[in-house]
Amino acid sequence: MYMGKGKIPGYENIPSAEELYGISTPAFVGIVGPKGLPGYVLKKLDDAFAKAVKDPQFLNAMDRTCTPALYMSRSDFSHYVDKTFLEVSEVVKSFNEEEAKKKP
Repeated sequence: MYMGKGKIPGYENIPSAEELYGISTPAFVGIVGPKGLPGYVLKKLDDAFAKAVKDPQFLNAMDRTCTPALYMSRSDFSHYVDKTFLEVSEVVKSFNEEEAKKKP
């Protein structure tokens, strides 16, 4: 079973949790650094990652592992993580509620 939305290319016959249970939880990978990095360091890193995610060798490696490559700015990624945390929290809450109903 796949926990994300949609299908993994090459594995379309594997059902997703969305199909089976009406839920999904995204998996994502991000790169983080210590708080307080100087602006010029953040800019250099941001530029490097924005460029790397377009590199054909990198994209080929990601394709081989069935991992989509999507670049997000620091701000966009932060918002995405916050939003995803809230969505997953709701899924966990609903599971806990269902489990509580089953207990005598």
